[in-house]
Amino acid sequence: MVRDTRRVRIWALTAGMAVVGALAAAFATTLDPLGDRPFVVPWWALAAAFALAEVFVIHLHVRRDAHTISLAELPFAFGLVFGSPVGLLAGRLVGAGSALVVHRRQAPTKIAFNMSLMALETGTGLMVFDAVAGGAAPPDPRAWVGLFAALVSSLAIGAGAVSVALAAVDRTRGFWQVSRSMGTGVFVGTATAIVSVIAVTVVWVEPWAGVPVGAVALMGGVAVRVYRSLNDRYEDLEAVYAFTRAVDEADGIEDLVAGALENVRDLMRADVAELVVGDTARRLTVEDRHPTTLDDTEHMPRPVGGEGVIVNTRGTLGTMHFGRPVAEAIAVPVPVGSTPGVLVVGRDASPSRVYDGDDVRLVEVLARQLGEAIEQEQLLSRLRDELAAKDFRASHDHLTGLPNRQFLADRIDRLLEEDHRFAVGVLDLDRFKEVNDTLGHQHGDALIAEVAGRLRDALDEGEVVARLGGDEFGLVLACGDGVVDALERSRALRRALGTPFTSEGFTFDVTGSIGIAMAPDDGTEAQVLLRRADVAMQEAKTSGSGYEVYDSRRDRSSTRRLVVAGELRTSITDETIEVHYQPKVHVGDLETVGVEALARWEHDRLGRVRPDEFVAVAEQTGLIGPLTELVMRTALGDLAKLHADGFEISMAVNVAARSLSDSGFPAMVAALTTEAGIDPRHLTLEVTETMIMTDSPRTTAVLSALDEIGVKLSIDDFGTGYSSLAYLTRLPVGELKIDRTFVGNMAVEHRNSRIVRSTTDMAHALDLQVVAEGVENRATLELLRAVRADVAQGYYFARPMPRDELVAWLVDGGAHRVVE
Repeated sequence: MVRDTRRVRIWALTAGMAVVGALAAAFATTLDPLGDRPFVVPWWALAAAFALAEVFVIHLHVRRDAHTISLAELPFAFGLVFGSPVGLLAGRLVGAGSALVVHRRQAPTKIAFNMSLMALETGTGLMVFDAVAGGAAPPDPRAWVGLFAALVSSLAIGAGAVSVALAAVDRTRGFWQVSRSMGTGVFVGTATAIVSVIAVTVVWVEPWAGVPVGAVALMGGVAVRVYRSLNDRYEDLEAVYAFTRAVDEADGIEDLVAGALENVRDLMRADVAELVVGDTARRLTVEDRHPTTLDDTEHMPRPVGGEGVIVNTRGTLGTMHFGRPVAEAIAVPVPVGSTPGVLVVGRDASPSRVYDGDDVRLVEVLARQLGEAIEQEQLLSRLRDELAAKDFRASHDHLTGLPNRQFLADRIDRLLEEDHRFAVGVLDLDRFKEVNDTLGHQHGDALIAEVAGRLRDALDEGEVVARLGGDEFGLVLACGDGVVDALERSRALRRALGTPFTSEGFTFDVTGSIGIAMAPDDGTEAQVLLRRADVAMQEAKTSGSGYEVYDSRRDRSSTRRLVVAGELRTSITDETIEVHYQPKVHVGDLETVGVEALARWEHDRLGRVRPDEFVAVAEQTGLIGPLTELVMRTALGDLAKLHADGFEISMAVNVAARSLSDSGFPAMVAALTTEAGIDPRHLTLEVTETMIMTDSPRTTAVLSALDEIGVKLSIDDFGTGYSSLAYLTRLPVGELKIDRTFVGNMAVEHRNSRIVRSTTDMAHALDLQVVAEGVENRATLELLRAVRADVAQGYYFARPMPRDELVAWLVDGGAHRVVE
């Protein structure tokens, strides 16, 4: 019914305009042409000029409105002056009408409307020119005024008629609203009219000037079209970049689809954008900035054969309905797994050009990106859920549901990195062994579970309780006022255990002893703090006080440091420190590109000494220089053997802060590489952010000297310190190693995935290689591939191993075999 009403309106308007246009044209043909003209333009030449003007139109985009502008004013002006009224009328109707039928392929309704409008414009222009010019010919000023008035009056009539037609077709847009949207076209037409008056005057004075005038007009039109085409391509590329960025920065499916639809709608200057996946649709219109879910999706145009289609109902005055009238639309498939999806953009009737094949291809590109982004987000969501469950099981105690020792250690290390002051506690139940021995493990497990619940309920915000094993619990406690607060929190936890416990009819009392270590005063590492809290807990048990604060004077393990220092000096002299190697794997093709050298110490009496322990002792006792030299000499010697075996890989060695302040360090590095016969380019020295950011003149000089040697410099644990782009651009750094705290949780923490992606993009922009350490599963490797990291390192590929095991690992296929 609505379509029939619109059809009647437009045919009525066309019929009325045809009658008026016929009368105006008939009267205009009785007018006499100008006399004493230097030449006469025949009607067929005018027809060719009008046809060219309709074929080579200019498309202008202003905000959401698009305008199609022809240069018909130029042949119109020449026809008024150099042609006959009948020839001008015939030339315009034949030439422009042919272009509308053959080139633009307009529907009969629109052709009838435009032909009637051209007759009305031409007749009116002829009458205005005759009335104002009064027979005067260029260069008489009256002819200028008459010619300009004729062109402008025809423009005004055309704009008014089109405004009336659009308002009649789309009642949601008022007449004045439509007229205002055509202001750009009228402005350009007026400017063309002025140029046309000048051109006619020049040719009247000198007919041969018509050749350069025509050439200039043709070149100007071509130049404008080329500029418009290049500008459209630039705008499309810019919009595609904005679309990609919006999709990449989206947080979740809802945000992704909303942002994508808004960008597609703006890019295509559409009135509505809609996405259908399965039986649900998402709609975004000009008026409604927020997508809504639709129940009925049967109105959707569907792509055919997996390719985009254009649905155009302009010619029949029909419309599709997407919450508002839409006269044309593009529908393209969206690849979202096995579920068929459709992306539709549509716009209502306007004087702009129709959608074409280039528009379809552009929307297809956006649809593919949108589909890939949705699939990736769905994959990430599944991985996050699966890995979150796996991570929870790996980081929590199955009996109590409390975090385990590793979780607590990570939390402590994170708080230390953030410069918090807090207390670390270890609570051990008193006489728990009696419960197990007397009542059995079933009652013991029930007791442990109830103790865990009471401790959890007694914590303040931000505090943590973890089960360390057996009847031992670890604590992170607030201590705003230092030791006083820590002791008060300890007393509160012991009070939580004061109520008797009941299990299957048995009632018994349980108390606990708590040891406290203050961070960072008593230690700057989680394991050190926990060990010292355990020392304090043993003191509390021995004294019967219930709680004690760590006192280094009572720490019998402090003598170990003296023993470790003495034995370390001997082991360095005897060269009994071993070096193990952890592979560094190219993310794309899984080829081993290098190894990291890691010191290992197995002592006859001390047993296996942790690296963090003996390295800390080496730094405190001045042994870090000899230790670094030993590790580097051993690593470079093994690298030479690996090269001889045909493995062309690089070697990475960690460097301490003291080495970077040693002016003789570069000479030592040069001597060691020469001694081993290794090209310095195969050696990478890893330094931490904190070291490289000191920016002391001595450190800068050492780094520059190392760079001159040819050694590659890498920033280790990047992201955990105070990063600065200024240092990255000024210092001779070639590689960034993203810390495991970000890489290991990429699939679970969406924020970490963004940090890794942003860091990688930044590093690549600075021509730096990116190494991601802490890769422990296949999911993390795939995410690193998605963010285009260069190299990966972690337990997923291999743990640190001696050189012989490394060779066997490489011969066995390396990372290829692991990933398969």
